[in-house]
Amino acid sequence: MGICKFCDQNKKLIGAHILPWAFFKSLYPPDDDSPLLMLRAKGQKLNVRPKGASDQNILCEECDHRFGEYDGYAKKIFLDETPKPYPTAPENAVTIEGTDRQIIQLFFLSVVWRASISTLSELRGIDLGPFENQAKNILKTKRFPTGHPFEMILIKYDPGRFPEIALKNILLPTTGKIDGIRMVKVHLPSAYQCIVKVDSRPFTATLQKVTVTALDPICILKPGKFENSPAFKALGELARSAEESPKTNSLTHGRQENKISSVDRGQISRRAHSF
Repeated sequence: MGICKFCDQNKKLIGAHILPWAFFKSLYPPDDDSPLLMLRAKGQKLNVRPKGASDQNILCEECDHRFGEYDGYAKKIFLDETPKPYPTAPENAVTIEGTDRQIIQLFFLSVVWRASISTLSELRGIDLGPFENQAKNILKTKRFPTGHPFEMILIKYDPGRFPEIALKNILLPTTGKIDGIRMVKVHLPSAYQCIVKVDSRPFTATLQKVTVTALDPICILKPGKFENSPAFKALGELARSAEESPKTNSLTHGRQENKISSVDRGQISRRAHSF
């Protein structure tokens, strides 16, 4: 028993996933049930998470199931659907037709909020601070009020020279800044990422043109090849610092605080300028 952090009631708490288990499961061959190894920064303890990043101390079963609606929809969109070239800028972006942007926003906000309230050591760098209650209220009402601090930009990297790495890895949420604005980046398999602004200041005018709510159909920017991304660099650093461990099929990363690299930021801005 414990206090659920969503309904604030004293209830039996369950193992609530921060990122849906379906995304972790997608990294494995169908007949492989080996444990998931959580790789972290050099000198930090390795964690084995059989079911990915889940926390026994944050949510009751009823509240966890409320987020299941968003989790299932995100799995359908980002794992089951094939993106198409964006109609007006096919070289710079893709889209997934018919995407419900409201549910997508609620999904990514729920991931960031769950990471922020989590007691897991690998997520201690994710802290919404003064925006935590505002995120909770949005998730309860399912409404994003005017001027909210959680604007989002979707991106998808080209698999490039390392498709097995680009499409079959998952990093835990990371923090950083883009043009001085605080953000949390949510990483998914298939080289998808979502930049979630957690700052009362707006994105630059250029970036505002390509947020999740700005265009119809929904815009997913293509910033370049995965091997040039900060995520690829982070995976390489983690692999080099890992201790000997059981065979694993995926790499995940906990705390990483950094600005988006100049290459990443420049590519995002150049793609946004085409809209």
